[in-house]
Amino acid sequence: MTLDKIRLEVEAAYSDCNNNSNESRNLNYFCESAVNPKQAVKIMESALGNGSYNSFHPSLLLGFPSDSKIHIAREGSVCIYVENNINVMIKHVEDFGMNYSHGKFENLSRYWWD
Repeated sequence: MTLDKIRLEVEAAYSDCNNNSNESRNLNYFCESAVNPKQAVKIMESALGNGSYNSFHPSLLLGFPSDSKIHIAREGSVCIYVENNINVMIKHVEDFGMNYSHGKFENLSRYWWD
């Protein structure tokens, strides 16, 4: 999937956050295509209208290694799944005192913010 298609899909899932109608909002969304942290930041900035969502700020994703493969998701709140980094913790989250949770699912690490 191209980055443009990923961005449009994520924007639709977060449509209630980016001044679009709630018609396409998807509270149970998972993007099958992975992106790197910089791409994820740009996509989430667009999806959130350059804002934040609860305790999540897109720039927090830069705390992952640059070669990380991030699947953007939404499970009520912001959620991401990271491939091949099962034991990676987000240093920026800890540095700024943000709340997050982490869980392991198959070959992915799951992070979500409430």
